[in-house]
Amino acid sequence: MRDPASSSIPPQADGVIRRTPFFFGWAVTGAAALAMGMTLPGQTAGVSLFIDAFIADLGVSRSAVSLAYTGATVAAAFVLPWTGKALDRWGPQRGMIVIAVLLALACVGMGQVQGFTTLAVGFFLMRTLGQGALSLSAVHAVNLWFVRRRGFSVGLMGIGMAVALSVVPPLIERGIASVGWRATYGWLGVAVAALVIPAALLFVRRHPERYGLRPDGDAPMASGEAETPEASMSLPEARGTAAFWVLLAGIATTSCLGTALLFHHVDVMASAGLDRASAALLFVPYGVVTALSSLLGGGLVDRFGPGRVMAASLAFFAAMMALVPWVTSPEAVWVYGAAFGVSQGVMGNVSGSGFAAYFGRAHIGAIKGYAGTAFVAATALGPPLLAVGAETSGGYTQALWVLAVIPLGVAFLAARVLSVADGISLRTREA
Repeated sequence: MRDPASSSIPPQADGVIRRTPFFFGWAVTGAAALAMGMTLPGQTAGVSLFIDAFIADLGVSRSAVSLAYTGATVAAAFVLPWTGKALDRWGPQRGMIVIAVLLALACVGMGQVQGFTTLAVGFFLMRTLGQGALSLSAVHAVNLWFVRRRGFSVGLMGIGMAVALSVVPPLIERGIASVGWRATYGWLGVAVAALVIPAALLFVRRHPERYGLRPDGDAPMASGEAETPEASMSLPEARGTAAFWVLLAGIATTSCLGTALLFHHVDVMASAGLDRASAALLFVPYGVVTALSSLLGGGLVDRFGPGRVMAASLAFFAAMMALVPWVTSPEAVWVYGAAFGVSQGVMGNVSGSGFAAYFGRAHIGAIKGYAGTAFVAATALGPPLLAVGAETSGGYTQALWVLAVIPLGVAFLAARVLSVADGISLRTREA
């Protein structure tokens, strides 16, 4: 891997790294986990809690809100390639701080929206900065500090989002009920700035080689010593491989259909005879199991490679989708939430670690930024895809059964194509 941290350049001194009694990559992972959790204001799970308030206070219909959200998400997707290249150039610390400042301001701005146009602009900023840019910067930071243990470290980072999914939605609901949705958005902005900016300043750095260290906490580099063996591809080179497109398809599929299930969750549960309170039970096991599954998925990715793990996870996700119509009791919602958490936790780890495993760290910002366009666009397509399917087929049951074929087909492709890429990646890493 050739980059500004090349071993031919004398290592830089850093007081925080020098005083850290353990491998600094774990501090980077902790800061990234916090940043990942604070992407929630721009995630569907966070935005969906405000939809009823938008409809009631802004005088817009549910379909208009959905249209604004979908259009903003698609537009936001096309900013990510530039964001990824900027992270490669600026480094994760500077990028994360700038993004956090802008996301905090966007949250404050969301509390000031007055109608459809300003709502659409607010959605664009929240999706660009929250779901897109801040998430990308967190994953980017962790990928730079790990190679052999990348899956496990990405799993630890994923705990941030899992904890946020369990803790923040109830706080948002309470905030909306007590101080109103506008003030609640303002407090979200304060939280983003107060938590992410100090964490980035203290604990986010560029490649470990820049500071005379090795990825994974291996023995420090000696002068002129060879760098850690790993793949090293540019974005055009990565796009020329079948592995890139199959990995992209698998992650985009779960982004698309997972977002659809979350966006329409309350309505899907209502069609099965469950009220809003029962439907909300999904998020308790969902958050906890997502965290545990992200860690488990990380261990599996490190051992078997991202492709094999993705194939199994997609098959599991397809089976879960097909069984959703049988979620007809609060107890079944808990089981569904746990199953959903398994799928999202494992695939979140594959998404975070897979591209760096196959294509290296040197250009990972550009590669992840390009792939992120597909992921974010897929989240925009999911809700209308499920809604149209339900309307044309007479209900969610038939729509879910038909859509479940998609992850099953991609799982087959992953098993055929990515098993070869897994073997190459693991042999290169162990060389």
